[in-house]
Amino acid sequence: MDGRLVLKDCSLFRPDGRVRTGMAVVIEGPRITQVAPNAEIPVLPADWEVACRGRLVAPGLIDCHTHLVGGQLVGISGERVLKNTQLRFNQAMAVHKSVTPLEVEAMSAYALARGLRQGVTFHVEHLWAPAQVEAAMTAEARSAERLGARLMLSHASSDGIEGLRPEAQVEGNAAFVTAFAQNSLVHGALGFFASFCASDDTLKLVARAREALGCGVHFHLSDTDDDAAATGRRAVARLAEYQILGPASVAAYARGIDRVEAELLAKSETLIALSPRMAQTMPGAQTGMEAALSVQALVGLGTSGNATLWHELKGALAIVVAMARSGQLLDPDGTMAQFLYGGASELCTQIFGVPCGNVEVGAVADVVVYDHVSWDEGVADAGVPWWSMLDSAPVAWTIVNGRVTVREGQLLGADYIGLAKEAAAAAGAVARRTGLHVTVR
Repeated sequence: MDGRLVLKDCSLFRPDGRVRTGMAVVIEGPRITQVAPNAEIPVLPADWEVACRGRLVAPGLIDCHTHLVGGQLVGISGERVLKNTQLRFNQAMAVHKSVTPLEVEAMSAYALARGLRQGVTFHVEHLWAPAQVEAAMTAEARSAERLGARLMLSHASSDGIEGLRPEAQVEGNAAFVTAFAQNSLVHGALGFFASFCASDDTLKLVARAREALGCGVHFHLSDTDDDAAATGRRAVARLAEYQILGPASVAAYARGIDRVEAELLAKSETLIALSPRMAQTMPGAQTGMEAALSVQALVGLGTSGNATLWHELKGALAIVVAMARSGQLLDPDGTMAQFLYGGASELCTQIFGVPCGNVEVGAVADVVVYDHVSWDEGVADAGVPWWSMLDSAPVAWTIVNGRVTVREGQLLGADYIGLAKEAAAAAGAVARRTGLHVTVR
């Protein structure tokens, strides 16, 4: 886009809950270049003016652990969560190993479009397509680039899939990381499914690739009896031994970890992507969440592709309040803000090398305009939690890396219903091939 993008007469939301009314924001290219009172920033002839009319402008949301494809194939249900880890793995694997790159492209495009309409500007994706890893990852990256969505993409490589060697999966993942190392919108990370289905040789291969490529690693951290039975060791200690943990790495769920293990994750600067809704249904998930919060580890929220971030944030409230009542947390409201904007923004900065998570000069222009008008500055919606207002406020504009992807609620660059139909057809094709029940969303 030629010229500047200028957000006029907006209310700027900060992650600490403060609001500044009567402001203007200038975006040039991928960065925010000016933030000042509305009267100090005139609109120039070549500018694209967004008349906010007092509406709230906030940093874009970050989904720290999602399954853009998997969330449309194998959803969360009572029947599924009652199965043990190995049975759930086997069921999901039977579906995912048959997915083609074209189906990945269709389903991920719809999921990314849905996220943009919800104000999610950055998805941290854990794709599982073991038959054609690099091709499937490249197909998903095409969807992100076409729609203008920011993406960190890894593959859930694993042992135990007949005819599909884990070495080939990791090599395909590494090739994608190399190919997209300089991309401004899509970056790769290495990945594996979980400790219980990753042999020592597989973890060694991931560790060597990580050292060579200088990227993070994305995995499910489910420290349960399955890990002990399969490997004879606790997952956190095992991953630390192989130097899997570290900055730009993401440990999803953190089921069953204790305080000592949470401290090890915090010290390594590994982000723990929590899914509080799942903590209510999966053994050990709430304990792991409490351990992570008690040591002030780097945390963010992940949807697993089955909800919105606002659903996850509401799911966290009961756990946060219980910890505050017992004296384990001093600032429950600050913790709620940390879930959405703290660790997630730091992860974005680690990956893309630019300031993220604030509407301020120099920050990356990942910004959302909500159809919500705040109280006057100084009152700052006192007595009404900011997250309870924004979770029900429609998203008017979504801007990613300076590009407008949603304008007044409408997706730009693609037909949303068309994408939904293509995704439903792809998911249905997978269902027919595998003979398994899938969730077409």
